[in-house]
Amino acid sequence: MSTRAPKTLNPNFQQTFTFSFNRSSHRYSFLRITIYDAARRKKHMSVGHAILPYVETCVKFGSPVDYELVLGKSSVIHGAIGDIYITLSYTPMEKCLTVGLLRVRHLAVTEMVGCVNKELHAKVSLLFTGENVKTMKSGIICPSSRSFINEKFRFFVPAAVFDDITLVVTLVVCSVFSDDAPIGRVTVGPYFRSGEGALNYWGVLVQTERVVKGWYTLHL
Repeated sequence: MSTRAPKTLNPNFQQTFTFSFNRSSHRYSFLRITIYDAARRKKHMSVGHAILPYVETCVKFGSPVDYELVLGKSSVIHGAIGDIYITLSYTPMEKCLTVGLLRVRHLAVTEMVGCVNKELHAKVSLLFTGENVKTMKSGIICPSSRSFINEKFRFFVPAAVFDDITLVVTLVVCSVFSDDAPIGRVTVGPYFRSGEGALNYWGVLVQTERVVKGWYTLHL
């Protein structure tokens, strides 16, 4: 882990890390770099991940090679998981944040180990400064490439804390004898803008109080 950089949108770490590496297994290796929003009194939250497959490409004839990697949401190398349709609305008078899960599409259930003929459900978690405040669970979702959920979840959220809250929607495989296994998740908030500077769905919700809805890509 690197040292903490000062509060800035352009952190400069200037650090070097060394790992032992077996060249015979390079086809199964990758390098992942994760940027965290760190604070002393709360759980660190990941801002994004950069993945470089095939570590052996990092070194050429013993000389270092520079890469510019784009931060993304996915923390593992994985094919397409699917999308989930989410609606968000906020009522200031009631201080009520409503999360609607309508359906999922392009769910690659046939490619996910252990998901065939298994029941799924969705979990919606509200986090405040990285700590889980409340988690709600949907009913059973029949696994298919196009599954309907049609459920709403309501959370008490004062408007003053929107800068510090995050919603995490996780699609999991139901299990009786062990913990539910996540197969994909979506993180919404607390950032208001996308990488290009435009308002994202969360930013539109907070700044305009309009109902926002759209497809979100599931990640692991």
